[in-house]
Amino acid sequence: MIKPSGNKELDKATTVALKQLERKPMFVKTIKEYLAKKDIDASIINEAVEILKNHNVLNDSRTTTEYGEYYQKSKKLGKHQLKGKLISKGAPAEDVDNYLATLSSNDEHDNCTSLLSKKFKSPHLVDHQKAVRYLSYKGYSYDIIQDAIAAYTNNKDD
Repeated sequence: MIKPSGNKELDKATTVALKQLERKPMFVKTIKEYLAKKDIDASIINEAVEILKNHNVLNDSRTTTEYGEYYQKSKKLGKHQLKGKLISKGAPAEDVDNYLATLSSNDEHDNCTSLLSKKFKSPHLVDHQKAVRYLSYKGYSYDIIQDAIAAYTNNKDD
C-alpha cells in the first residue's frame, strides 16, 4: 500500500497513475506521457514514477515480458515484429533486447509452422512466395521461414 506523502499534487499524480495501471500494464514512458496530458508538473510526475518504481508497481522489465508473451503466444509474432511492437508501446530497447534473447528458435519455428497451417489449410496448397511474404510480415527471419515451410510441406500428409 502506498502511503500518502502529504503533498497534494504528488498524491493526485500517484493516484491517477495507479488507476491507469489497474486497467492495463504500462511502461514508465507511457505513464509519464499520460500524466503530462493531465497537466501535472514534470517534477511531480518524476517523483510519482519513482514512488511507483520503489513499490514495484511500475516495472518496465516485467511489463516487457508480459506484453512480449502476449504478442508471441496470441498474435504469433516473430522477433522482428515483436521488437517493433514492444518499442512502439514504450518499452526500453535494453529490456526488449533482453526479452528477445530469452526466446528460443524452437518456439519461433513452432509459431511459424502454426501460422502456415492456419493460412494454408493443406500443405499441397502452399504458395511459396505468399508464405514467405506473409511470415516475413509477421516478423520472422528468412531462415526460420524456409525451415517452417519445408517442415510444413514435407511432414504433413493430406
